[in-house]
Amino acid sequence: MTSNKIFYVEGDIFDHSPEEPLVMAHGCNMEGVMGAGIARLVKDKFYGAYMTYRQHLISGDPRPGCRFATNDAIVYNLYTQVHPGPNARYMMINDAIRWMLQDASSFLSVEAIRIPLIGAGIGGLTWTNVHAIIDFNLELAKMVYRHVPEIHVYYLAQDESKLPPARMHVSSRVSQRDPKVLHDGGDLRGTTAGAPA
Repeated sequence: MTSNKIFYVEGDIFDHSPEEPLVMAHGCNMEGVMGAGIARLVKDKFYGAYMTYRQHLISGDPRPGCRFATNDAIVYNLYTQVHPGPNARYMMINDAIRWMLQDASSFLSVEAIRIPLIGAGIGGLTWTNVHAIIDFNLELAKMVYRHVPEIHVYYLAQDESKLPPARMHVSSRVSQRDPKVLHDGGDLRGTTAGAPA
């Protein structure tokens, strides 16, 4: 059974109402480089998130990511690969998502976290496997924490082929601002959450 907390949105992950802070997560390498993809856009829009990421790596803190927060945004930098390029690892995504959900569980005002297709763009992984990892960790989090935010997966039209269309339907929770929201209605647990990298 799926967690019913993963929603798909076709649109710009950075497009949000000024009345609400942007809460998002994205994948990073562990070399301190945000040179391409969503990470590059995060660096351009939230330079503080980039500096937090660099300082966290230098500190030797073992957590699989770090959080940057202002009045306008919360950005989770998740360590999904060691080196830049098509080197994302399922196990690293698993650890980073689990840590993020634990951290976010203490923020009752955070109802949803936006993510891109983490690991399935430049990182080179298969999105349906990543989706299964996220779903698995949402189910675990629901058993442990009183508050678990939804995950809103943002994608662009050219990425639709990466999604599992047979397992999605249009959600009744579409807001006025979201152009197209799809909700997963199937079970993607055919892949083990801790799949080998």
